[in-house]
Amino acid sequence: MMPDMDGSLELRVLLRREGDWWVAVCVEYFFATQARTIAGAQESFRQAYLAALLHAHQTGRPAFENVAAAPQRYVDEYEHAVHLGSVRLEPVAANSARASFKRAA
Repeated sequence: MMPDMDGSLELRVLLRREGDWWVAVCVEYFFATQARTIAGAQESFRQAYLAALLHAHQTGRPAFENVAAAPQRYVDEYEHAVHLGSVRLEPVAANSARASFKRAA
């Protein structure tokens, strides 16, 4: 996924319950985080995303260079999920990003 003309990037993040955990699954890049609460899963996703950007910035390599998109089942689940809102993710580099979170129904 490429940034928009203004340099921003929109990430779609599916929040799904798995046992006692909330899992935040990025649709554009297949990576996930987990926590005991929705807010915790959102925060752990934000931290993991920013850590990946920092690593990319420090190494001079593109972030998520070899990370494929999530399998279609997560994309489909995201499309039918309840929208929880978007969150601005402040990156280390110049570009900005927003994560649009949806909770699985």
